[in-house]
Amino acid sequence: MNKGDLMFPRARIPYGTWGSSYFPAWQLSPLAEVNIGQFAGEAMNRILGKRKIPKSQLEYLVIGS
Repeated sequence: MNKGDLMFPRARIPYGTWGSSYFPAWQLSPLAEVNIGQFAGEAMNRILGKRKIPKSQLEYLVIGS
């Protein structure tokens, strides 16, 4: 591969940050004890309520990342 093929040829990864993830920090936080399905449902309910969107208007829900 030559430099002409690279999308960001001048991009650099700061020393010590490669492979970093928020997962270890999240695992040690209070969120680690939360049921993620229930949390997502409660968050969605709150967001729909603030926007005054009735739940009956939802036709389907996609769960995933």
